[in-house]
Amino acid sequence: MTDTAHAFLPAQEDLALISVAEAARCTRGQTGSPLAGWVSFRPLWDDVVRTDPDLFA
Repeated sequence: MTDTAHAFLPAQEDLALISVAEAARCTRGQTGSPLAGWVSFRPLWDDVVRTDPDLFA
């Protein structure tokens, strides 16, 4: 790794390990519910379907 890359990486002792379950709880708390995810994704989905209708054929 170059010296430049090392400058942007945090020191090893600064990293905190978290469990998968803890990460899942945190994500659930930030996103809310499955409906919240769909509401955020829906405009993108509609745009893709409108601009590239043959993409899913």
